[in-house]
Amino acid sequence: MTTVTFKIKVDDQVGADLRRDKQKRKKLNFLITNLLKTSSESNPKKRLLTAMDKLSDEAEKSGLTEEKLASLLAEIDKERD
Repeated sequence: MTTVTFKIKVDDQVGADLRRDKQKRKKLNFLITNLLKTSSESNPKKRLLTAMDKLSDEAEKSGLTEEKLASLLAEIDKERD
């Protein structure tokens, strides 16, 4: 298994929340992992880039709310079918 480290741009308030709340960081890590697992792309590098693009786009729009991330997971799952 390989560990991947990456950066996501978020507004200052979201960043502060994530730094303070270990549970939120764990939940975000879990959601990102699921994004990668549910992607339909067979190439691992492209799968990572696609998932991160979607996550980054939604993070900018929504401030990383759980609802938006859940919606992303559903969208990726539909693409797989």
